[in-house]
Amino acid sequence: MPDAHSKRTNTKVHNSMNSESSELILTPSDYTLSKFDRLAQVRREIMEKTALEDDAVSFSPRAMVYCGLPYKKPMVQQADGTKTPAMLYERKFSRVYMRIGTLAPEVGLPYGGMARLILSYITQAAVRRGVRTICLADNIGDMLRQFGIDKVTGGSRGTITTLRNQLIRLRYSTFLVRWAEAGGAFPDGTIAPPDMYSERDTIFPIISDASLWRKGNTSDILGLEDETKFFLEISEDFFNEICNRPIPIDMRAYRELLSSPMAMDVYVYLSYLSSYVKKPFELPWEVLRDQFRPGIARMARFKVDFTDALKDVAMVYPKLKMELDDKGGLIIKPGSAPSVPRPSVAPALSAGPAPKPVKTKTEKAKKAKEVKAKNPPVAEK
Repeated sequence: MPDAHSKRTNTKVHNSMNSESSELILTPSDYTLSKFDRLAQVRREIMEKTALEDDAVSFSPRAMVYCGLPYKKPMVQQADGTKTPAMLYERKFSRVYMRIGTLAPEVGLPYGGMARLILSYITQAAVRRGVRTICLADNIGDMLRQFGIDKVTGGSRGTITTLRNQLIRLRYSTFLVRWAEAGGAFPDGTIAPPDMYSERDTIFPIISDASLWRKGNTSDILGLEDETKFFLEISEDFFNEICNRPIPIDMRAYRELLSSPMAMDVYVYLSYLSSYVKKPFELPWEVLRDQFRPGIARMARFKVDFTDALKDVAMVYPKLKMELDDKGGLIIKPGSAPSVPRPSVAPALSAGPAPKPVKTKTEKAKKAKEVKAKNPPVAEK
């Protein structure tokens, strides 16, 4: 008797588009009606206007292409059976290794869709404006809208609480990113440019300074009702990391996938991968699982989760041509295009000065010494 989970993936999923028509073999029965309507509306917007025309160009840190944040709240089970927030999270895929730690164990690690959206917004602001300091709105409602979220809700699972919670977690997180040697291919067949690799570990906090705290309160709790002007200042190392070959994405699509962190990761990955496709090639189910759900044991369960995520991605990514087969895996076809073509990104940077890597104190001192050597002081007569 076939497995109930595998039975759901027997139907092939197609997404194709040409200059005259668009065919998407998905129906409202695959979704709740409201979700289908939302995804369909975003799809129409994306097909009518490019991300550049709609000022929706955003970016994802390049390490997030292969190693994403946790999907759910990371917990560790203690000897007595109780669970406590995890202090460490590790991801390794092929030649990329990422480790996330926290300086505040009682707070925990960032996770889920909101943390991804915040990181994308931070990356967008840094790349487009070339600055490390990002000003935030003065109240939580406007702050949510600043991140592109119009739905402002309270409660333990509302957008207010989620944004506050993930900002705190990112504030106290440290990242380690290790890129292996250049020259070899990833399991998907792509070979990233040499400058995407580093010979040393890069360890950095995301946020080096922030005005997010209540006046006169020393506890680590956001007090967004304060009248202080809020801001985030990202660290020099993270600024350099995200300004070095960030992955352009369409924020309209990325934001609409907020409720599914896996779909957000799949969208970024396929948007990046599509620029390398010259002929049809297949990503086996084992490779897909190693990248998106390495901790899941049952392949049948992963197939269901991945198929559901891919359906959402296909709705908001009309430029993607692919086929998902239950036996083989995901087939990317020629003619696919990145969600935001890289050559078109340059004009989007006109919103501010071109991004430049931040110089360290040592580099600044060395430069000052060179200038001084070229222009020695003239002795007064």
